[in-house]
Amino acid sequence: MAGPQRCTKLWTRPDRANPCRLGEHNGYVYEELLGILADERASLERDGHISMDYAPGIR
Repeated sequence: MAGPQRCTKLWTRPDRANPCRLGEHNGYVYEELLGILADERASLERDGHISMDYAPGIR
């Protein structure tokens, strides 16, 4: 049986970008996939329904 192996290759993938941030793809999801117009999306953002930040109290 082989000894312990290093797992460094599991965690570094040059073919993938860094993980996305919260809300990073909001524009694509709301406009392209859901068909919401940009002005309606902006209204939802102003009203606090869409954000790139976690709600207060959530870490």
